[in-house]
Amino acid sequence: MDLIQEYGVFGLFLISFAAATILPFSSEVFLFSAVKLGLPKTSIFLAASFGNFLGGVSCYYLGHLGELSWCEKFFKISKEKVLNFQHHIQRFGALLASLTWMPIIGDPMAVALGYFRCRVAPTFIMMFIGKALRYVFVIWLANEL
Repeated sequence: MDLIQEYGVFGLFLISFAAATILPFSSEVFLFSAVKLGLPKTSIFLAASFGNFLGGVSCYYLGHLGELSWCEKFFKISKEKVLNFQHHIQRFGALLASLTWMPIIGDPMAVALGYFRCRVAPTFIMMFIGKALRYVFVIWLANEL
């Protein structure tokens, strides 16, 4: 929480980016705290959404490189997890990107979308929509509580 108090919206952007890549934590707690600290809601929404989206994009491109050993080394995502998404990706394609915000399966799914070469524009649009809608809900919830 100190990062949010000290760095504000930029800190939230960094936390949201990291939460979508290498660090196993949830950015929602920090977003909730930013709302409670009184930071501008539009700014925190944009910072969290774009930060988390760009983190997802980095996972997509890591998969696109085709080096699943890097996924295991840097993201602790096993080759088996990525390959388990093959059937779903072939069936649903970019629509699955709207679920990359989900804990546990989101990062491997983003990597798999890149590995199996899902079309970039629809994948990124759906990824951003899914991540942004989650943050809309968290901001709404923080206002209600």
